[in-house]
Amino acid sequence: MSRKPTDIAHVNLRIREPLRRELEREAKAHQVSLNYEITSRLQHTFEQRHLLTLHQVTENAGRMLLPLIERGHELNLQGDLVRAIETLISRHLQPLLAARAIAGPEGEAIRQQIEKIAQAIKMIELEAAQKLRGAHTTGAA
Repeated sequence: MSRKPTDIAHVNLRIREPLRRELEREAKAHQVSLNYEITSRLQHTFEQRHLLTLHQVTENAGRMLLPLIERGHELNLQGDLVRAIETLISRHLQPLLAARAIAGPEGEAIRQQIEKIAQAIKMIELEAAQKLRGAHTTGAA
């Protein structure tokens, strides 16, 4: 017959006398029975193992995320700059070029510079993606 989780099982345990005496002293100090002291200590070992595992996961996550966070700040600054340039071009220069407010050689020179900026932005984005992949796979700074 299988036992229910709420059932109490009788366990015959053999331990050395010095350990039994130490457990008994601890039980008296905590004002509990020897049985309660032993079961509490056993339960505590499972909780400690769980806490240790949780601590290790947290520590490892922090160790792996730190380079990403450090690079994230650098990449965010680059992203802010890229967005500012894209906004300047799309909201100010391109409407002026489209309306032919800037035309002739000056307009052509601005179009060429916009193309160079677009190429530079692509290179920045590729480099940022490579840095993120490198930080993710190696964890190195």
